[in-house]
Amino acid sequence: MKIYQMKVIQKNTKPIAWKRCLVPAGITFSQLALILEEITEAALSGDYEYEFYHAKKQIREWKKEEHPAPSYRYTYLCASDTFIDGLLDKEDWFTFRLPQGESYRVEKEQCLSEGAAFPSVIKQKGQFHTGAPVSQDTLNAILERRYFVTYGRPDYRSFATLWAEQEEGQEGLRGTLRPKDREKRIELSVEIMTQKIADILRKRHEKPWAVSGLSVMLLLMHDTKDALLALADELDLLHYKTLNKENLAEKIRDEILKPEVMEKAMALLSDEEMQAFETAVDKENGFYPEPETLEKLYTAQELYYLAIYSDDYVQVPYEVISVYHSINTPEFQEKRRKTYWLYHCLLWVDMLYGSAPVKILCRLMEKCAKRKIGRKEIEALWSNIFEKQNPCVLRGEKVISKEALRDNLYLKIEETQAEKDFYLPDPQELIEYTEHRYPVSDPYYNRLKLLLTEVKGGDAESIEETMRELFMHISVGAMPSDIIDILEEKNVVFPSDEALQELVFLLMTVHNNTRMLSNRGWKPNELRERMSPLAKGKRTTIVPMSSEAASILEEASDQLEKMGVVIDFDQMAAEMSGMPETSTQGKKKIYPNDPCPCGSGKKYKNCCGRKK
Repeated sequence: MKIYQMKVIQKNTKPIAWKRCLVPAGITFSQLALILEEITEAALSGDYEYEFYHAKKQIREWKKEEHPAPSYRYTYLCASDTFIDGLLDKEDWFTFRLPQGESYRVEKEQCLSEGAAFPSVIKQKGQFHTGAPVSQDTLNAILERRYFVTYGRPDYRSFATLWAEQEEGQEGLRGTLRPKDREKRIELSVEIMTQKIADILRKRHEKPWAVSGLSVMLLLMHDTKDALLALADELDLLHYKTLNKENLAEKIRDEILKPEVMEKAMALLSDEEMQAFETAVDKENGFYPEPETLEKLYTAQELYYLAIYSDDYVQVPYEVISVYHSINTPEFQEKRRKTYWLYHCLLWVDMLYGSAPVKILCRLMEKCAKRKIGRKEIEALWSNIFEKQNPCVLRGEKVISKEALRDNLYLKIEETQAEKDFYLPDPQELIEYTEHRYPVSDPYYNRLKLLLTEVKGGDAESIEETMRELFMHISVGAMPSDIIDILEEKNVVFPSDEALQELVFLLMTVHNNTRMLSNRGWKPNELRERMSPLAKGKRTTIVPMSSEAASILEEASDQLEKMGVVIDFDQMAAEMSGMPETSTQGKKKIYPNDPCPCGSGKKYKNCCGRKK
């Protein structure tokens, strides 16, 4: 989490009074005003003003009764709509004014990559006011308590709303790791508006597409060249790597506006996404969608078929509307629905089968599309998915994951699957797994997510990524001890032995309720219910991969024993004698993921253990 080191200097004071402070990033200027007024020990007031002299921008609270008329030189920005990151990453200082006539020069001294999630004063000199000053320790206690920043979705609330919450005892602020300014209430300076008119007149003869309304070309030119090169690769374009950005954008525009390419690109949109897109098409001059509709439009935006502005205004380019009307037939929509389901069924094969007979894919499709679909129709729909987006290949009577095709890995997977039946999910479950890459509605995974959030912390996206990674490992056979090692490598530190034991038991439950590749999608618990009872004395065995995992499992061994789980401490462990770092010459077990005792800094399995 980024944090800014600032020096707040009170103007017109002798001797000069200043405070050096730390302020977390990802907050708005309304939130910063609360912090700065607390730091300067001023009376809280929403009648403040920021001025960035070099950027020619003034920032104030939006007041409905007052129109923020811009000056000739300064653009007006709404404080609650604007995050501090954009300007502070570019500007070295700004002026902060208060209604009592007080004025401060705030200098950005440095931007730190990590820091505490609350503001603090780290040094101060002189006295800001004639009254009794607040001590640094007391002020920091107030700053930590009242303005601790919790990161999540952007918070665009006004100073008055934030202040009212503080007065009611609702302390803390909400920041975001992905700040995105809202631009609806920006008032450009007269100088900029004059320049814009001049630019339009100049470009009218140079690039007609720049003034003829929103176009695909404008969307493409707004992106980076690296992103355009990646898109050209996905589209299998030829002779594009040496083109400059504008010529590359023109080549991509011509390709994605071909009716057959648009049909293929839109084939992976769900019914809800298509309905949202058609709503946008009907609004030729753009509109502000409801949040639920906006959420469904991001896929079309990634295809460059519509624009979502920073204030959530949505508009479809005029060429896209024209081409879409030409392809939008009942036949196209029916083919799109089937292709959408085929793509997600192939994702399921990739995740939880590895390979499957074509007839199993047909049964999956029948369950999702609500009608019988044979091999010939599968082959026809297959060509409607871009090759680079398709996770599988068709080989004779089999559908095989591209990942499992390497070195014929799918044959080894089939050996472990033996003669197990294929689990066929209902459409809702299939979409949940293929869209989120882990079972988001599963109660055991939700408990694991909550535990990791409490222990690991971080933003929601980081936790989601961790959950997807853990599911991937568990679904291919990773045991609880392996997951503990993975979390250990991620520096996830559990605060107590009780928390570690809770994790062990939870991971056992999660493991038993995870759809497995080796089980062709069945959960271990489901297979136990389907199969005859295990032979007497046959129990699940866990093999620890590190000393840390072994220690944790040993503490929980009695409870695990009652659950019918055996821990094999010796299978993967080597016994080392006379190690130099030990004071005795006894023997000590060393596991594959432990640091190698030779002192190389590598894991044992990657160093001396390779010789065993």
